[in-house]
Amino acid sequence: MTSPPAPTPTRSFDDLVGVVETLLGTDGCPWDREQTHSSLRRYLLEESYELIEAIDADDAQGMAEELGDLLVHVLFHSEMARRQGEFELGDVVLSAASKMIGRHPHVFEEGVNAATAEEVLGHWEDLKRKEKPGKKRLVADAVPKAMPALAYAAEIQNRASKAGLEWHEEGSGTALDSALSEILSGTPEEAKEQIAGEALFNLVTEMKAVGVDPETALRSHALAFRTRLERTEIAAGETSIADLPPGDLHELWKSAAAPGNSG
Repeated sequence: MTSPPAPTPTRSFDDLVGVVETLLGTDGCPWDREQTHSSLRRYLLEESYELIEAIDADDAQGMAEELGDLLVHVLFHSEMARRQGEFELGDVVLSAASKMIGRHPHVFEEGVNAATAEEVLGHWEDLKRKEKPGKKRLVADAVPKAMPALAYAAEIQNRASKAGLEWHEEGSGTALDSALSEILSGTPEEAKEQIAGEALFNLVTEMKAVGVDPETALRSHALAFRTRLERTEIAAGETSIADLPPGDLHELWKSAAAPGNSG
């Protein structure tokens, strides 16, 4: 049986919807048809991070590509849900439009004013509470549990602080040293994660107290580490760094340090 000709890519949103419908159709892609909301989760996260990477690099073309990949995910989830009788693309669009209009009364309603971004943010939580009347909106509800752990810890602390809850663990400035000593002193295996987690959480508190965003700081340092690792590997030529004698590897690592950083 001869396959139908491939559709010509266009700028039409409806054409893209048609492509997704075909892929998930009876004669579509076997892999695509086997996917579920849960199985696509990891790919959605990867695409989100790739978009963030393009934004950080100020790469407009990359942003367009990655936004397209995210749009495909929206369409895939919507079409899979439609076939299961859960919801459809129109529900997604309606939800988004309703939320945007409802959260911007200063734009779409008479007599409501917000002259600055600060004034908009000041009303934001009240507007979100009105979206679900009768249900108490807890402080933690605004922080997605799927966020990276370090960013999650910082954001939930920020939310608690804005709600008036301030705390400071006594001696938390040496939390990591204390935690490491406790773990090395024979702590039961099941308690190690709890001790380390508490220490890292307290360290986030310390960083916030001095105006440092821990997620940004760690990412910046990790990227610097990556750059130095790449320099080391390039300097090793065709030889894998895993095959280098320890002394030679150490010298290459030292040479790969950024100016002013010999650590």
